[in-house]
Amino acid sequence: SNVGDENKNTVIIDTRGSGYAKKGHMPNAIHLPYSQIATPTNALKIQPVSMLKKLFEDRGIDYLDPTMKIILSCGSGV
Repeated sequence: SNVGDENKNTVIIDTRGSGYAKKGHMPNAIHLPYSQIATPTNALKIQPVSMLKKLFEDRGIDYLDPTMKIILSCGSGV
């Protein structure tokens, strides 16, 4: 979980590749590789909403909480 009350409703999702799941992981971030967010046939297109919901739910992310801030980071600032 995130440190401090100001961050309790903020989730950082580390979207870097699977190689970062164990090494180079960002502290307090949840690992979800972009390759799972994008469709298999087009990296510029994201999965259907039902798939994104499952990916979030599997990681314990409460995307329905209106106060939740979800930040996706690729590690390069792009």
